[in-house]
Amino acid sequence: MILRNCKTLVGVSVMFVLLSACTSMSGNNIISKNDDFYVTSSFKSAKVQEAVRETANKRVLFVFDIDNTVLMNPDGQFLGSAHWYDWQKGLADSAAGKVKCRLEMHGAAFYIAHLVPTEGGYATSFIRDLQNSGNDVIALTARNPEFRYPTERELLRNEIDFSGSTPENFAGFPGVYLPNRSSEIPKPRNASYQNGIVMLAEQHKGAGLIDILRRIGAENSYDTVVFFDDSKENTDAMMDSFTKDHRRVIVFHYTAVNTDLEQYDLKKVIRVQDAIASAYAQFVQVPGCDI
Repeated sequence: MILRNCKTLVGVSVMFVLLSACTSMSGNNIISKNDDFYVTSSFKSAKVQEAVRETANKRVLFVFDIDNTVLMNPDGQFLGSAHWYDWQKGLADSAAGKVKCRLEMHGAAFYIAHLVPTEGGYATSFIRDLQNSGNDVIALTARNPEFRYPTERELLRNEIDFSGSTPENFAGFPGVYLPNRSSEIPKPRNASYQNGIVMLAEQHKGAGLIDILRRIGAENSYDTVVFFDDSKENTDAMMDSFTKDHRRVIVFHYTAVNTDLEQYDLKKVIRVQDAIASAYAQFVQVPGCDI
């Protein structure tokens, strides 16, 4: 969704007046291993720090997901969060609480939300330390390219800047591009790469990363890629792509943010969604949407 005028801004602002809340919590720093695949709930964990030490003075690229990995909604804010979107995605069309146009509602949340770094702010210092040590560090998000402005705004507001730590000092290019067609991406959709942030629009992250590295001439620039993401689907995708391509990747499934639905009052969330839909419809008309 693109904000069209002041009325739109007022309309989406209603969302944050009505947001429902419950508590998000961090788990213990439990580590599991399968070759170079690990599960961790902290960037401070022994295995993460070991990976940083192991790759020191080597050609390494650190790649971070954004939502619920680098940034998160403040404690208690479910509606509009990444796990709210995943919940919506999994609901049947006829299910109670299903939002007809979840992308538009999620996009409105992006424009208004003030996110915070994970681990009480440690994500910011962890990324900065990697950059100050001379590593290349980028972001790889499933967000749609049309939400680049609020994405970069929230990263910079939290003092996270990927533009100066990019492969081959190539921070990106204007506009959008279509990833190469492959078995993992059979129907490419618009993606973008600017300021060290790849926005893949929910496409396969493993194939998407290899594709962008080839586009910018960095395909053979690294001995190892270290990847962090809160989605098991994305970490599996990254491991599969790099294994097929005979490249080493160290993958961390990052679980610091508690996304269990049991912590939320979903009936209350649904009531809030209905109120937002009513207010939103007064300001924005989206063809085919009646949120």
